[in-house]
Amino acid sequence: MLPSCYLFEFSVQPGGMRQGDVHAYPDLAGIRRAFERRYFGFDDDFVAEIIDSGAVLHLWVVERGTLTGGFDLHPFLRKDDDRTTLDWDAIAAVAPVLPGPLLGDGTFTLTVPKLPHPESYLGLADELHAGLNDVELGYDEDTEGRSLDE
Repeated sequence: MLPSCYLFEFSVQPGGMRQGDVHAYPDLAGIRRAFERRYFGFDDDFVAEIIDSGAVLHLWVVERGTLTGGFDLHPFLRKDDDRTTLDWDAIAAVAPVLPGPLLGDGTFTLTVPKLPHPESYLGLADELHAGLNDVELGYDEDTEGRSLDE
């Protein structure tokens, strides 16, 4: 049986600043760690510019390998000590509980019945693994932020 997980997509297209990050984790705590590890290292003005430029910033829900829904995270953005963050308590209040089995190690095939957002990279991401899947540039990381490309 295919796994269930959350996908955090932070992507931008088209234009000069293309980004296609899709993070896959079995829980919101993993999504939060990935967000803080990957995006807190950037200058906050840069992150705000990406977000303001029409970035796809979504939490997607995958149930047993099939994309079943999701929601826009822009309303959950907050400024905290001059840093952009997300209101994780509010996200947890609206995120559905995932049915088992939950995503573990290895890859899985993602079924996307209908492209959920016109600028989403999910239509290009047919096989994903736990951690960062950079659909635009092909750079991948495991759940601890270690490169899978070396």
